[in-house]
This record gives sequence, C-alpha cells and structure tokens, in this order.
Amino acid sequence: MRVYSVSYDLRVKTHPKYKDVEQELQRSPGWYHLLESTWLVVTGESAQELWQRLVTHLHTVDSIFIVEVKHHYWGWLPQAAWTWINTIFPQYVAA
Repeated sequence: MRVYSVSYDLRVKTHPKYKDVEQELQRSPGWYHLLESTWLVVTGESAQELWQRLVTHLHTVDSIFIVEVKHHYWGWLPQAAWTWINTIFPQYVAA
C-alpha cells in the first residue's frame, strides 16, 4: 500500500460530477480529508491508476495533483489529522 496526497482545484463550480470526486476518494482502502481540497489516500494503486479513477469526475479545466507521501512530513493540523497520520504512516511508509 502507498499513501498519496491528492490536491485539486475544481474550477466549474456547478459541474454535476464534483460530489463524485469525494465519493471516489472514499472508496480507497484508507483516506483522510486533510484540507479543503487535499486528501491523504491509502491505496495499492499507482498514482496514475488513482488519477484514472478520479479524472472521470473532473472537468477539463480543473487541476489535480497526486504525489506519494514518504516518511518525512510536517505541518500544522488539527489533532485528529495527526492521530490518523501517526496511525497510518508507520504501517505503509518505510523510513
């Protein structure tokens, strides 16, 4: 399994498929909605496979960035986010 950070900008505010983006992310084996348009996703997929699953729910003018998260991370987040991160990362991310 890998942990990816998925960030997106949804530019067409009335696009009917946008709600499906979140539902598709929640179909992953593990996920955390970290920031307004950023999710951490645990999956066995490659970044490209994850993108292929999500892109059908996006408009052509939207932006999306998927990057694998490695052991080194830092930030200022609510305690619930750190609890999830500290539970998931030792299992899936090698030092």
